[in-house]
This record gives sequence, structure tokens and C-alpha cells, in this order.
Amino acid sequence: SLLREKIDDPNLKDDVDVLYRNAQSMTLILNDILDLSKIESGQFKVESIPFNLMEQLKICNTLQRIAAQEKGLKFIESHSGFDDHDTFLGDPTRLRQVMQNLLSNALKFTEQGEIEVSAQYAAHGTDAGRLTIQVRDTGIGMSEDMKKRVFQPFNQADSSIFRKYGGTGLGLSIVHSIVKCMKGRIQFESTVNEGTRFRIELPLVRLKKSVDTPLRPATPNQTVPQSVLVVDDMAINRKILGKILINDGHRVTEASSAREAIECCQSNDYDLVFMDVSMPEMDGYACTQAIRALGGSNALMPIVALSGHAFDDDVHKAYESGMSMHLSKPLEIDRVRDVLARFGKQHAPRGI
Repeated sequence: SLLREKIDDPNLKDDVDVLYRNAQSMTLILNDILDLSKIESGQFKVESIPFNLMEQLKICNTLQRIAAQEKGLKFIESHSGFDDHDTFLGDPTRLRQVMQNLLSNALKFTEQGEIEVSAQYAAHGTDAGRLTIQVRDTGIGMSEDMKKRVFQPFNQADSSIFRKYGGTGLGLSIVHSIVKCMKGRIQFESTVNEGTRFRIELPLVRLKKSVDTPLRPATPNQTVPQSVLVVDDMAINRKILGKILINDGHRVTEASSAREAIECCQSNDYDLVFMDVSMPEMDGYACTQAIRALGGSNALMPIVALSGHAFDDDVHKAYESGMSMHLSKPLEIDRVRDVLARFGKQHAPRGI
């Protein structure tokens, strides 16, 4: 990602884009396998936190709209029953994962025509309302045999589909499991050579309306420059994360050990700390507790856990040790910027 943002030469940029897409594909496969293993081991759970529904829909739809336009497809969006300022209680990350899987499938299997995505919220008095999301395409559709096993893991219609479109056959199986964990239901209808429509219904509680402007996706020029401490015993990890932060205008200090990190926090004030949890001698959990014990600004300073593990126990351990957030490696630029958008000060948008 860092290299792609710096290259101006069109030919070289194309070569790097190929490498980037292949790396993304591999990451998606690994993430799918990790999610499947968590589901099978009973470690897969959903959060219940406040989030802006409209913002999550915009993030998903914007990415897929661009991809649809590149294929010459019409992309239709609609929503009803909620607006830009409505806040809901649920799991925004898993909601995005469900939508991205469905939209990606629709785009993958549609060569001409259109993709339509709609979201509708219906309130049910004082109880949780119902969010209905539908994704419709005019793609290749599914045979009767395929419909019977569409939610089975590692399922592809046949070898010709795999050769032409690729994929692991895990996406819809994971979507089905996520929706079930969210106490919702998923239905679909499909006709060969005419297209497919998926319909998801999820219980969702709408909180009191917020007067705040919804959070916008983080971009390099929105976040005020921050003083950031990057703690990791691996030099290459510090270098990569440091470059992401420096390129966005932030001031970076590196620490190669927990002891060094504690010394840095004793003599300096930081706006944010990225903390690797797996370090020799003293791990990131113990380091975080030691930093919190210093008191003053260190007691409230955001500390973000960096870990190659994303099971519930790992996430809970990070929070229990006093960390503010958990990120899984390998890190993506957008995820790092999301952290800065969440914990850092923002430039006021023009016109406000």
C-alpha cells in the first residue's frame, strides 16, 4: 500500500497493483479460514457497540460502486427508515463483512446489467427494530443443486466456476454463520442466467438520535498530526507502521522493547501508542499495565494492541490489561487511519 501511493510511473504502478491485488486476495483467504476456525471452535462472537449505520453502508457501497463502474455495471442504492444521524447498537465490523461478501459475490458473478443494494429499518416500539438488507444482481444465478449447498463451506458450483471466477467457497458460509450469531436470518432466490437476490434481516436497536456529524472514513489530510509511539521488537514491523504514520504527517518514536517503551513514556507525552503484544522478556500486556501505573496522561492515553491473533480470548486479554483497542496483523493503511480518526483530533471540514 505504501509503495502504491508513492509511484507515479503508470507501467510500474500497474505491476505493483498486480502484486497488491494478489496480496489482498491471499489476506482475504487467510481471514476467511481464520473466521471459519473461530466459528467451528465456538470462539466467534459479535459485539454490541454504538455505531452510525449510514456511515457503514456508505463505506461498503462506495468501494463496490467503483468496482461495478469499472465492469460497466449499473449500481443502484436505496435506504429508508433511518438517516445520517441515527445511531444503532450492534457490530459494525461484522455488518460490513456481511455486506462486502454479498456485494463482492454479486460483482464477481455479474458480467452485465446491474447490482442493487437496499437497506430498510423498521422500528418495533420499544423493542429492537429490524434492519433488512437486500443485494440483487443480474448475474449467472444458481442451479437447483447449487442452491441446496450454497451455505456449505468450501463450496463452489463446479470446477468451471472455480476456474473462471476463483474464490474459496467460504464467503456465503461465513455470512450465514455471522447472521445466525447476530440472531438474524438470511434468505435468497436465484434463477440461472437471470440473477440472484439475497435478503438479510437483523434485529437492531436504534439509540437516541445524535446531533453529531457522523464519522467520515479517515484520510491523510483529516487528522491533526499526532505524537505516536510504536512499540515492537521486530524492526521491520516498526519501519512499516512508522512509514504509514510519517507519510500522513505524524511524529513517530520507536521502541524495540517494553522496557524502552516505559522509559519513553516516563520522559515524553504521546497522543497514541501502538503496542505489539508478543515481545520477549515483557509482553505488551504487562508493558501496558506498567505504563498505566505511571499515572498522569499515561493513565488515559490510547494504547492499541497489535497482534497476529484475533480470537476472542486475545481481544479480551488486551482490554483487560488496559489497552484501548485491538488490531490484527498484518496491518492495513485504512485500519491504521481508522485508529487515528477514532482517537486523534480531527480537522474541521471546510464550510463548518
